[in-house]
Amino acid sequence: SSLRVEFEAETYLEILERNEISRELQEALTELKDKVRSPYKQRNQVAFLRNIENMQAKGDGESTTYWEKALRDGDERWHRWLETHIWTYAGLSAPLLGAVNPLRAAISGETMGLPLSEEGAREMEVSFGSTLTISPMSSQVAFCDEWEFQTWDEEPEQPSLSANNSRRLCLDDLTLDIQNSANETYDPWGDYPALRSLLLDRKDWDTDFPMVEVVQEDCKSDSGSFCLKRYSEVSPADVATGRVFLDFGELWNEKRDPMFVKYKQLQSSFLNSDIPNPLSEFWERPPIKHVIMAYGTDIPTEVSYSYLKREGGSDNMCKRTDLPSLKSVLWETDGGEVLLESLQASKGLFSSKPKKKKMGQGGLHHSGDGSVPYLSLSFAHLWLL
Repeated sequence: SSLRVEFEAETYLEILERNEISRELQEALTELKDKVRSPYKQRNQVAFLRNIENMQAKGDGESTTYWEKALRDGDERWHRWLETHIWTYAGLSAPLLGAVNPLRAAISGETMGLPLSEEGAREMEVSFGSTLTISPMSSQVAFCDEWEFQTWDEEPEQPSLSANNSRRLCLDDLTLDIQNSANETYDPWGDYPALRSLLLDRKDWDTDFPMVEVVQEDCKSDSGSFCLKRYSEVSPADVATGRVFLDFGELWNEKRDPMFVKYKQLQSSFLNSDIPNPLSEFWERPPIKHVIMAYGTDIPTEVSYSYLKREGGSDNMCKRTDLPSLKSVLWETDGGEVLLESLQASKGLFSSKPKKKKMGQGGLHHSGDGSVPYLSLSFAHLWLL
């Protein structure tokens, strides 16, 4: 965090010419110089190492490493600056867990009401790497289920959702304490349905229905007009690792492999870089006294997609599809009710709008704001803890 604070810093060469720092620090400084590319990063990296140099000169005899001291000092300066200059932080419709619609845009195209085809919209989207940062991430990044509470210094038994050792809130114990406070006359979750859904019920994108479903129909058999069906699902973990793009690319085998392009974008930006993967990093509450998170609710919002892949067949029912074909969409609506929108086989600029069918009550008590689902918006409630 000390890297976020801007300092008046000397250049690398000026520091290296001085003899007040150890050879180890000179080597570390030289290594950082080779890695830093932008002037802004260079200025802050030098400031970071100046903290180390100053602490070494103090010689206080503590066993804490210079790096730990520099990080601690940087945090203190950063927090002091925020307390002095920032009064309120306001987040408007913040997608703390992303949204599912960016996945639709990458897989099959999202026109956003514009007069263009989904294929054309998808072709443009494939060139945008920024949409990856708002794809859905699992709500379970706030928990530490894979850790043994008796041995916190041990490695987790199962791989974490984060490929970059993300910080976890570890809300498991807190949830248990809240639940244990209940009695015959007191329900600790009564006035906090959003917290109950996130903490106690552990709602995630695929808790009540698949986040993304793929239906494969094999029409190569002599079974008349019927096709053999196989179902598979995409989880939030598949999005964080990019597995969703590899699977769709292998299944549809499109020309120029646009799904592999999306995977390479994620790989080069986060998976194979020092930058934390935003799809597996929990958004922490800003260290500011007044935080306002405002968003709309109970507007129909897309929360799930089903894609159809057909192989073989010569009749109309078993017509083969070469591109990812969006079969249906699930919407969350007012009060958390879920609607199914079955899309027509014919697509075009002048196709009629499909009708929605009621599917029952979902697991949440609200819907989103039309763009961001309520699960993602309500995650800000965890900042109250």
